Amino acid sequence: MITLSYPTASVTSVRLEITTTPRETLVWAPTAQAAARLRKLLTDSGCLVLEADPSELDFVDRVPDHEREEFDPARIIDVEIGAEAYESLTALAKAGHELRWHRWQSDQTVDHVWGVPITP
Repeated sequence: MITLSYPTASVTSVRLEITTTPRETLVWAPTAQAAARLRKLLTDSGCLVLEADPSELDFVDRVPDHEREEFDPARIIDVEIGAEAYESLTALAKAGHELRWHRWQSDQTVDHVWGVPITP
């Protein structure tokens, strides 16, 4: 059994946007610097952190052609799906970050993702 710790004091709270597909959950930070701090927080908490890749969002046709430059891998974190996503999103929420749906997310009426509440 793995025990995860959730640090709370080292990262300033930020509004994070979430997109999901059947194969990934992406956390969008407002800046590359904020994303770097979040990657460290998640890694220090024992969470899985992957590099973001736009191919899955493209596959499910979520990236508007005129907004392609919005996908900046430096500010986006892939936290996987299922239990891995739950642990990462829980760590972010417990650290005081606000989780909201990204405008590209097609089903924004759902109030949770992987069991973690999303602010409407």
